[in-house]
Amino acid sequence: MQLFPGRNAYLLVLIVAVVDAIWLAFSNVSFAGSELVLLSVQVVFVIVLSTVIERRTFSSPTMERLSGRLVHFMQGIAFLLVAWVSLRILNQASMWFDLPYTDRLLIHWDGFLPVDWHSYFRFVQLNPGVQLVLDYSYTSLSMVSFVGFVLLVWIGDMKRARYFMETFMVVALVCTAIGVFLPAKGAVATYFGDVSSIAHFKTVPGVYAIDALNQMRSGLPHTLHMGAMPGLTVFPSFHTAAGIVLAISFWRTSFFPAVLAYTVVMIAATPVFGAHYFIDLIAGTIVACLICAAFAFMPFYKGLFAQRDAEEDWEPAREGAVSF
Repeated sequence: MQLFPGRNAYLLVLIVAVVDAIWLAFSNVSFAGSELVLLSVQVVFVIVLSTVIERRTFSSPTMERLSGRLVHFMQGIAFLLVAWVSLRILNQASMWFDLPYTDRLLIHWDGFLPVDWHSYFRFVQLNPGVQLVLDYSYTSLSMVSFVGFVLLVWIGDMKRARYFMETFMVVALVCTAIGVFLPAKGAVATYFGDVSSIAHFKTVPGVYAIDALNQMRSGLPHTLHMGAMPGLTVFPSFHTAAGIVLAISFWRTSFFPAVLAYTVVMIAATPVFGAHYFIDLIAGTIVACLICAAFAFMPFYKGLFAQRDAEEDWEPAREGAVSF
């Protein structure tokens, strides 16, 4: 049985899951058992169903092609379910170490940039229409990324879909690994202190992860839940990195202009709604570009972004080929 997006991707997820399990076993943090059971049932069901479909034969070439896409889609869903939870738990674990906050250092680095965070914040604060667009773009990243995966599968560009999923995961791992050594409360909490004084917003932006961050660093026992594990990494900005990965994955497709427009707006939202310093955005961009370039030069992805027919570019016989 061939696995999408590839055996190495599943192996990497397995390694992350093992690290998570070891951390949960030796820390006073636990993961909701009922949610773990539900996740396991969902993944097994999707994998079994995809296997049944994969083993069926169809007389119509069109149906055969569509069934192949459906199999890859379902395997991708199973992968995303496990990867999302594993990476979220790892991100929580990355802030378990009570290292000193590095907000002052990040502010110092920001001082070298020709932009002023406070001026930008006030601009967003005083423009309700801008707020609405930026807030929605920031909070919709997960949904848009999933839609991006669906689109790539729908148009039959399986190699791009695989590239997107693999680079996305590696970028998340690298951002999390760097963030371990540069924990920060973020720009909003650091600059304002008492965030209750912030006016003209429906809800105070950029502080949604502060309670989870404090709880993780407190060392007190608590239970993690799938729907309540906000991203805790400030530097580099994962939202920025993820947006860059999304845009690059759609390069030279008819969807690229729309994806690029969304990415620009979403990244513009991160200083306020993600409480990021501008240096975080630059670091996230560098991480994403380096990893995307490294993958693009690998033999399996050679010529991926050349102008050619998407289906001709996908080689099922090489599905097990090394990509990272």
